[in-house]
Amino acid sequence: MPSDANKNQKQRKGLVYFVDRSLPKKSLLAALITEGCIAQHHDDLFPENAPDTDWLQAAGKNGWIVLSHDRRIGRNPLEIQCLYRAGVCAFMPASRGGLSGQETTDIIINAIPAIERFYETNKPPYIARIYRDGSVKKWRG
Repeated sequence: MPSDANKNQKQRKGLVYFVDRSLPKKSLLAALITEGCIAQHHDDLFPENAPDTDWLQAAGKNGWIVLSHDRRIGRNPLEIQCLYRAGVCAFMPASRGGLSGQETTDIIINAIPAIERFYETNKPPYIARIYRDGSVKKWRG
């Protein structure tokens, strides 16, 4: 469910972005809202130490677009299985680190049109990578 802060924002196609704890909370949420997106942060919905499998199931059930930088989700067999069973659409910056929170935010925001096109044209479940040039390519799924 969108937070009160998001209710007054222009909705981009009614899609809800779920921002994992591995991404910058303040800058990314603010930028998504400025772009007219509905956005929720992990910590606003789940305990800080909630297993990834818990929120992955909720993301799939609710049809949220997952934004994460936690590559373990794409490598941990239990989490991959959960992601697939729940029908999750997840997007992760392709960089391996070394970026500031603002750089990561800028890369994701630049890719929002590509994320939404990818979401509309690819059947879940999948994990896609977000590249610096704003492109999105399937990684797993």
